[in-house]
Amino acid sequence: MKLNRLLKITLGMALTTFMASAEPFNVDGLYYEVLSSNEVAVVASPDGTYQSINDVNIPDKVEHDGKPYSVTRIAAGAFEGAQVQTLTISSAITEIGPRAFMNSSLAIATLNEAGDVPLTIADSAFMGCRYLYTVSLPERLESIGADAFKRCNLENLVIPRSVKSMGNSAFSQNYNLMSVEFETGRSVPVALGTDLFSNCVELNTVTLPEGVAMLPPRTFMNTGFTEFTIPATLDTIGVQCFGSCGNLETVNCEEGGTHPFIIQDSAFSECISMYHFDMPKRTKSLGDYAFYNNNQMTMFLVRENVETIGEYAFGHCSSMIEFSLAPDIPPTTAATAFFDLSPRVLFYVLEKSFDRFAGLEAWERFYPAKFNMLLYHSDTAPYNTLCVTSEMNPSFVNMTNIKAYKVKEVNKDRKRVVAEQVRFVVGNKQPQGDCVIYHFITPDRIARCNRHKSSSQSNPDEYLHGVTKWSDKIMQPADPNVTYYTISRSTGKWRKVQAGGTYQSKSQAYLCANIPQAEAPDELEMTLIDVHIVGDLNGDGATNVTDLSIMMNMLLGVEPVNLEVADLDGNGTLNTSDVSLMVSVILGLKIKAGDLNFDGVVNVSDLTELVNMIMGIQNVKLKYADLTGDGKVNVSDLTALVNIILGV
Repeated sequence: MKLNRLLKITLGMALTTFMASAEPFNVDGLYYEVLSSNEVAVVASPDGTYQSINDVNIPDKVEHDGKPYSVTRIAAGAFEGAQVQTLTISSAITEIGPRAFMNSSLAIATLNEAGDVPLTIADSAFMGCRYLYTVSLPERLESIGADAFKRCNLENLVIPRSVKSMGNSAFSQNYNLMSVEFETGRSVPVALGTDLFSNCVELNTVTLPEGVAMLPPRTFMNTGFTEFTIPATLDTIGVQCFGSCGNLETVNCEEGGTHPFIIQDSAFSECISMYHFDMPKRTKSLGDYAFYNNNQMTMFLVRENVETIGEYAFGHCSSMIEFSLAPDIPPTTAATAFFDLSPRVLFYVLEKSFDRFAGLEAWERFYPAKFNMLLYHSDTAPYNTLCVTSEMNPSFVNMTNIKAYKVKEVNKDRKRVVAEQVRFVVGNKQPQGDCVIYHFITPDRIARCNRHKSSSQSNPDEYLHGVTKWSDKIMQPADPNVTYYTISRSTGKWRKVQAGGTYQSKSQAYLCANIPQAEAPDELEMTLIDVHIVGDLNGDGATNVTDLSIMMNMLLGVEPVNLEVADLDGNGTLNTSDVSLMVSVILGLKIKAGDLNFDGVVNVSDLTELVNMIMGIQNVKLKYADLTGDGKVNVSDLTALVNIILGV
């Protein structure tokens, strides 16, 4: 028995040695090497003839010395550096070996012939095929090795549901790759390597694989994304995953997810175009340099479950003007987390957490800045909404440039909204007037503003509390006497929110009108009325003795005259009547558009003033008489003044 076994082993070794030492044989221009009694592999050409071959069509079987063999592999380096242009393989191939087509002239690879035999593409199999612009991957493909398609010229890519693993840098440096789709319906999650699509500078569309829990380090580093949505299944964004994505502007997130969300070191660093990041509620930590040098980001909301903020996490975010922190307990924050931020940056926390942030090292340059974000309003007028849109102010450079408009009137018959400009004040002050502030977005930045109901508990379905973001789902309220509108970017008109409709965060503002839903028109056109803060010469938002002193210096020639702000009566000159009006305003006189005799009310006596201006009997007070906003004073302003007096 032992002799019989020894004989079999000896014969097997001899056969293996024979096959390994056997010379490659040629069939139809391709060379093969015997692997076993019934399998062969395509191997390199010993005489260099592959340098001139154009099309490679790997058959499923070949015959040698009268014996058939299945072609199951393409050996390591078989076509390395060859001048081949197209490749087609059979369903019998189980492996495309390391460096099999590395640095070749391959342009088209068709690997998608149906079959049940699993296929492996080994490390560097197609690396450096700089002319390879299309590859068809088969449903039987299970593994793609490291660097397998690195530095190719692929344009679009579909990853079959059968793929179970993808090695490091498998598709990196495909400079023309624009889209990647992972097929749905996979039975097991795919294991992703590092640097998978790094430096694919044109890549801007990816359908992530189902169930992916982590994006490994540098997965999309230096790619062309402009927008990315974090799926609910994702738990970790790895080191430098989106680092140096210079075109990435907005990051949104899907609701849901059961595990803590981790943003690792430098995950979004050097994203120099990013202005909006919607952090998942389950976010637990922000790594070192997480958002480093994102110099277009102006506002940021740190969600309620964040426990740690790493070193330089927001370092060199030079345009930042506002941080909102929702956690009850201050996160453990590195002293350098906000390195090189302006000390004028506003930090907001929940009112109940205000004192917990005092004296903490990370915030010592900013404390006691305005940490209270609570804004209040009265609910007496349901359409009393503060509207802030990019159409009103396209630049949106900083908070001082925001123009805010308080809705004065919503007229369903004339299909118009009349709004007057008000001051927009952030921090622990409330805006001038009785306002409701809603969530709004512009192309340049996102702002999270709050709606609060005075002296009552917040309803999470209707109102905001602290810095919690309002839902993106805007639906018609249950009250049939109230209608919601959202402003259209294209037309600038307010468009009715349909019953059951959902409006994502691309809208700019929302209007709550006291119009019965059954009678509400489909569109409303806004008419804006600029309301000047009369007498505010130094632009600090108030009129006081400092402004009076400035006016006197202008009259005396100590300071240059600025008629735009100092000509309070609007007659085109600066004189003692402006001083008298300034004193009256400081003492409490309220001046508004249409009050042409400056007595604090708009009535019939102002009509006489306006008629005299139109007829040229007295100087035109353009600031207060141009009620239509067309830069002129004429009969249309007279009609507008009559409507104001009559309350129409």
